[in-house]
Amino acid sequence: MEYDFPDITFVIRDNGEIIATGSASGNILKYFFAKCTYSGQGAIGIIYNSLLEYVIEKGYNSYFIFTTPNNKTIFTSLGLSEVYSTDRVILLEGGFYNYSKWISKVKDYVGLKNGRRGVIVVNCNPMTLGHKYLMNRALEEVEELIIFVVEEDLSIFPFETRYNIVANEFKNDDRVKVIKGGPYIISRGTFPTYFIKKKDQMLDIYTDLDASIFADKIAKDLEIDIRFLGSEPI
Repeated sequence: MEYDFPDITFVIRDNGEIIATGSASGNILKYFFAKCTYSGQGAIGIIYNSLLEYVIEKGYNSYFIFTTPNNKTIFTSLGLSEVYSTDRVILLEGGFYNYSKWISKVKDYVGLKNGRRGVIVVNCNPMTLGHKYLMNRALEEVEELIIFVVEEDLSIFPFETRYNIVANEFKNDDRVKVIKGGPYIISRGTFPTYFIKKKDQMLDIYTDLDASIFADKIAKDLEIDIRFLGSEPI
């Protein structure tokens, strides 16, 4: 298991022995563990409530858990809702701001569809000639182009800087809508992998979830006709 350094970790001890634990990195809750001999005694619920108080104090209005599908019942019983699941991972959410509210806000900004609509998801860390080529090439094939800029601040350039660079590039083109990626354009940097036993499956599981959420939910809700992808030299 690969371990990072979360913002906070809560533990429950019994006579000095750790019997349950859970952590948070931003509004991602993770590293849940409860000793089998304490199953059914509410330890995970206590940890979860402590983490919930923490993320609310930090100003987050939503929070997320990535886990394996067999753990769904544990977390839905605590009030979380499923966003999407594959056969190997499930994304759950809680809080006041959910997928329905997010996509409704995006739809209002994008407006009614007027011709073929395409989309690009970029990090732009930094924006390169390759990014510009992909965007301009896409505009040759569609009447409307949505550009999602990945929002997590785990890049060299802060999100607001990256977003403003892209927005300024197309500020005079009404065909282009530049949108903050939000929590449902999943960043590889924030995707926890602690629950994945086989290290060589991590990238595959992440890309499967990210692509499936986009194809089955976001693209359908925004009436996307085509998604443009680029490649970078290694």
